[in-house]
Amino acid sequence: MRKLLYISLIIFSLHSCDVVFAQHTTSAGISVIKYYESFRPVAYQCPSKIWTIFYGHTGNDVHPGMIGTKKQGEIVLKNDLVRFENYVQRSINRNLKWHEFDAIVCFSFNVGYRFSPGEYYNPTLKTAIDQGNTNLILIQLNHYAYGKGKLLPGLVKRRKSEGALYENYLTSPFLRGIL
Repeated sequence: MRKLLYISLIIFSLHSCDVVFAQHTTSAGISVIKYYESFRPVAYQCPSKIWTIFYGHTGNDVHPGMIGTKKQGEIVLKNDLVRFENYVQRSINRNLKWHEFDAIVCFSFNVGYRFSPGEYYNPTLKTAIDQGNTNLILIQLNHYAYGKGKLLPGLVKRRKSEGALYENYLTSPFLRGIL
């Protein structure tokens, strides 16, 4: 009887407060990021002329001639993921399923901050995610397959992979060889 009362008290406590647990990118999401970013131990300029190293890491700490190890790249990737995970959790107004969360983190990792008012804000995509409008989300993701106005096949495939992950369609041809 005492054990039942204790369990009931725990259940009541969990239901009576707004406990929000931090989400983390699963191995599926990390695999998609690693596949498309690929490990680069030497700093390079991406097509947008941004200095990049490791698994798509950019920032003021990246400079020409910079060289690193795979272990350093893994550490930097984990730190970058935390930044984008926190951003997605702060920006989206509903609880995302694990595969939705992974896909949106992968997308944000590639294109940056699109869910907060600012220069690159996409209110249509944010509203679609907040409302769980999967069809509109997939359409909006495809708008980010361009570089300097030109449709890029690599970004087309990446957006299709993120869309398949978002829909939990893990057997999609776009995720074959990645997961």
